[in-house]
Amino acid sequence: MDVLESTGYIQREQDILRPRHPVTTLADPVIRFNQLITLPQAAIVEQGFAEQAWHAAAPTFNSKILGPHFEDLARTFTRRYAHTLLPGGLPGPVGTTEVADPAARTKHEVDVIALALGERPQAPRARTALIGEAKATAARRGTGDLKRLEHIRGLLTDQGYDTTGTTLALFSLHGFYPDVTESAADRDGLLLVDLPGLYGIG
Repeated sequence: MDVLESTGYIQREQDILRPRHPVTTLADPVIRFNQLITLPQAAIVEQGFAEQAWHAAAPTFNSKILGPHFEDLARTFTRRYAHTLLPGGLPGPVGTTEVADPAARTKHEVDVIALALGERPQAPRARTALIGEAKATAARRGTGDLKRLEHIRGLLTDQGYDTTGTTLALFSLHGFYPDVTESAADRDGLLLVDLPGLYGIG
């Protein structure tokens, strides 16, 4: 596994806030596509039913390939370019986490979380620079997504993390509803990144 990781075939995402086993995935989405879509559907495609095969594979493609790849792009963007947009400048470690919600008896997955520069992963009461959600679904992102992030930020505050300077970030493949863009224009600490923005062309 170490050799595969060092050569870039697999990548490991460590929970930034808590000691858990890292999530290991195949790094190349094309290889994931081959393993999850091409090989299982090969017999159907060879029989001439490519359209039906693609229709059957679409949920797997969206949830196991497109979605995770978009989340990975959002984390890469945060590591390399978000310092030009964040009030605090360069962030520290970037990754993912799960935030417990005792009142709702559930956990919230956080697609993108960045600690403040100088903070160490899994340190108690660490300062957080950014928490974000990355969605590759066809729907635009709206106030519901923003309220979810605000709720997660409140949970982190209750758990002792310093969120006073935390930027909320929404990454969307298909843009945002007007109410969210208007909110971003009227307040600090809210970052909206669409696909052109993710690639630095918007």
